[in-house]
Amino acid sequence: MATYDGAGNPREHILNYKTLMELQTLSDALVCKVFPTMLTGLARAWFNSLEAGSIKSFEDLANIFISWFIARVPVEKNTSYLETVRQRKNESLREYVAYFNTKALQISELDESRAVEAMQTGTTSSEFFGSLCRKPLP
Repeated sequence: MATYDGAGNPREHILNYKTLMELQTLSDALVCKVFPTMLTGLARAWFNSLEAGSIKSFEDLANIFISWFIARVPVEKNTSYLETVRQRKNESLREYVAYFNTKALQISELDESRAVEAMQTGTTSSEFFGSLCRKPLP
């Protein structure tokens, strides 16, 4: 199992850790004591900063851990996010399309027609805008 350094989804780390520990059928106290061995960097520093005796159970530890690190989880973006992607003043069309595509790839359930509309709205190239209007999606 991979260690957790403070980046990524803390819920996923807890689920993976619990699954691993359930295979060992360890006591709750031992599960708490082994937990810091699966942490590195910022996450280990956070754990070391906990006040001695402040954790009563693994459930308690998991809830505190998730609460502390959940703010680092990126928010899932939807297609409407692409409406904020605009071609900058000195940005070439090629650069704009490449940047737009990297943002579109971050969206798990992309609505292609809305993405095309967002790209049309975001570009300053009238020729490109016109070509998008003439070529409907299949």
